[in-house]
Amino acid sequence: MRSIPIKAQCLNPLGVPSSKGSMRQIDLTEYELEIKIPPQDGKPDTEKFRYDVRGSLIEVLFAPELQLRARDILDRDDLARKIRDWKNNLLILEEAEFEKLKHAIENAGGLGRNEIQLIRRILEAPKVEVEVKK
Repeated sequence: MRSIPIKAQCLNPLGVPSSKGSMRQIDLTEYELEIKIPPQDGKPDTEKFRYDVRGSLIEVLFAPELQLRARDILDRDDLARKIRDWKNNLLILEEAEFEKLKHAIENAGGLGRNEIQLIRRILEAPKVEVEVKK
């Protein structure tokens, strides 16, 4: 995994500085998928749809396969709210937050080919250098 030196403001959704140093950046931009649908009139067809990255990240944090305990659920809810409320499409996570998300994606079931880009965005998330805005 490579480190990419990018200067970013590290602000939580409320606009308050939360940390400085090296963090992880995850792209929350939706992406397009093309899915084959059952043939109509004898010819195969495909349908395009937008993949909801934010919603999928939140869902994977609470996957049943993770067998989360009450405290884990509450901790992950804070991260889920951060993902939901982040103001732009480049989410900045502290290392502990990133590790929760990484653990979830590595251990959640039900993921398939449609999630390849989502999995890459997490497992290959670049490190970024941040500076606290004063």
